[in-house]
Amino acid sequence: MVRFAVFAGTLFMTAAGVSEAADGDVTYIDGKTYEQAGIQWSDRLSRFETHPGACKPAKGACFNDALKIRNGSALDIRCVIHVVYPKSGKKKVDDVDSTEIIRANTERSVVQSLGVPAALSPESFGSSCSPVPELPVLDLPAECTLKMSGVNPAIFYPPAAVRRNEQGPVTVEITMGGANEMKEIAVVRSSEHPALDAAAIQLFKLAKFETNCPGKRFRKTAPFLLTE
Repeated sequence: MVRFAVFAGTLFMTAAGVSEAADGDVTYIDGKTYEQAGIQWSDRLSRFETHPGACKPAKGACFNDALKIRNGSALDIRCVIHVVYPKSGKKKVDDVDSTEIIRANTERSVVQSLGVPAALSPESFGSSCSPVPELPVLDLPAECTLKMSGVNPAIFYPPAAVRRNEQGPVTVEITMGGANEMKEIAVVRSSEHPALDAAAIQLFKLAKFETNCPGKRFRKTAPFLLTE
């Protein structure tokens, strides 16, 4: 199920993702805490038993592994993430590499490996993060507004992106022409996932807008978020 709300120019959109088991069934593998360039974050790997039907390739008990990042900073951060599994033996699991945007003062699962054999543990995991650069201030008078209507944002979270656990905010800039018509739209801050960026463009292209400042450029953000 996808839920959404609109607040202060930001479109909040969430969808149900892959859930962990109850707290008592989750094992946390030690992670690290980092502090550099004015930001602070930590990572940890959670391992929880999954439904037996997901264990067929493993031929026995298996787990889902989920790497969590906690951003303890007042800034959004961009993190390059990896989880590496052993390559010897018959039971093999693909390594995970991803780049993710983590909102300020939030924690979420960023990558997941499903159906990992119980006897197989990651060789290593970690993250390298940096502050997301601030966007330049728009030349926009305080009295200018841009109202959006006419679309149901709940239908725009791509199902394939949900299955891949892809999430992250997409910020676009919209230039309005006369008669409340959109003249131009462009992604100015990517989610780091092309499918989400494309979905945000489609969402805003199909929306109806009303503004008291034709010819001006506005920003809107669609933070695609998966609930756990």
